Amino acid sequence: MTEPRGTDRFRVLFDRSSDAHFIFDETGITDCNDATVRLLGCGDKSEVTALHPSELSPKYQSDGTLSTEKSARMDALARERGSHRFEWIHRKRSGEEFPVEVTANSVVIDGRPAFVVVWHDLTELKRRERDLERLGRELEERNSALAAVNARMRSDLETAAETQAALLPHEPVDAPGFRVEWLYKPSLELGGDLLNVFRLNERLLGMYVLDVTGHGAAAALLSVTAGHFLSSLTDGHHEGIGLECPVTTVQRLNRYFSRAKLSSRFFTLVYGVLDLETRAFRYVSAGHPPPILVSRTGDTRSLVSSGIPIGLFEEADYVPGELTLESGDRLYLFSDGFFEERRLDGEPYGIPRLEHFFAEMRHLPLVEAARRVRRELEDWTHPTPIQDDLSLIALEAL
Repeated sequence: MTEPRGTDRFRVLFDRSSDAHFIFDETGITDCNDATVRLLGCGDKSEVTALHPSELSPKYQSDGTLSTEKSARMDALARERGSHRFEWIHRKRSGEEFPVEVTANSVVIDGRPAFVVVWHDLTELKRRERDLERLGRELEERNSALAAVNARMRSDLETAAETQAALLPHEPVDAPGFRVEWLYKPSLELGGDLLNVFRLNERLLGMYVLDVTGHGAAAALLSVTAGHFLSSLTDGHHEGIGLECPVTTVQRLNRYFSRAKLSSRFFTLVYGVLDLETRAFRYVSAGHPPPILVSRTGDTRSLVSSGIPIGLFEEADYVPGELTLESGDRLYLFSDGFFEERRLDGEPYGIPRLEHFFAEMRHLPLVEAARRVRRELEDWTHPTPIQDDLSLIALEAL
């Protein structure tokens, strides 16, 4: 190694650096800059040069090794390589410990081996690292908590979906002289739609499609509540079961939900009763899309539909509609998802197009017609998925 030549230029760099610079040999610290004085919390350079570097280290380093042993290894590596960079824990005159990045440069000064040492204070960097580690732990804990919440929500949604599914028809509907098919497809795990077809007694067949405003869990909860309420009104234990039943049922339903004011939500409903002997169908619509009738000849019309949605006004009036189904007639009860779905240019599918589609499907088996209407809507909205719940009851007179 060659002895460096001191110059004014290098002296300025040494003295004015923002990092601590000092020189030490076997006698101790022989020189330092003002940054060293400030970093160690000393009064002046003489106080620093009175110290030996070993006095500025705690007994142990952060890895658990003795500072004296590790310092000897670091010095040996610096002499062997010419310079060596490593992290170190130092101690101020006050006793406060602080981390630095040490760069030890092996030199010869006045014929004697020495080190020119640079300390780069890592206090702020280590603080940020600790903050990041703490934030990382907090984020991990939050993610873990969110995962647990999501798991509980998923379990709750699955339970709710099972409850909702329990209100759907589960077996082929026993309706002599008629064929009944249905389609139910919520847009999310839970839907605001609900439907059911059920026997009121040996002669009468009841059915409904309801559609709660909104989607998701809140809408599904209301639809399930309404479904249970309808079941309680149509189980044969209430007065009014018969062809007069639709108005009685819907009025009771509306009074209950108008008084309850469940989260300011309301729902539309079409409820009908079919007399299997006379083939008369009497229905009530509460703000719901009108059922579509397709005759065996292909004539199509939307049935008269009046009445406000359920849950808005307690004393709302509902007027029944009635028709008699002939052999080959098909009747469709459905939710608004079947005609409000839009394609990319914003055009809705619309009721006239739906009427035409049902007429075109009259030669197909009823179950196939119900399946194809869903595919028709998927093609209409492609590539966007269907956004609304889909509920459909299809009835055919044989």
